[in-house]
Amino acid sequence: MPARFSSDLPRHDKGRWSAHLAERTLTESAESLLTYCRENARVCPMLKRWSALWELLPDRRRVGGGWEPPLPLILAAWHDTPGMLRMLRLAEHIEWAAAHGALEAAPAFLRGLREHEWFHLGD
Repeated sequence: MPARFSSDLPRHDKGRWSAHLAERTLTESAESLLTYCRENARVCPMLKRWSALWELLPDRRRVGGGWEPPLPLILAAWHDTPGMLRMLRLAEHIEWAAAHGALEAAPAFLRGLREHEWFHLGD
């Protein structure tokens, strides 16, 4: 399990501590973006907007019969997927952006969406 507090790391391991701080900053930024994405009962961007977000994600690649990160739940999957699973998939995309150095483009894109460009619980 990774260290959570400075007291969890040896004092002489400054390089590891710097990496830990960078990781926590990204995680906290991803968490902040996820919180924003869930405000106002938001679930995920509407189909075309979610597809555009996925296209922004760096290092996308085919893996077997699928993709990393997984495709947005659009097209046929849109009607068959409950809101909670859509929220989880969006979270995967945000975490992918954080892990691959795109946590500037993704927030700008998502925060720039108008409210009608989001799917909401109850829609």
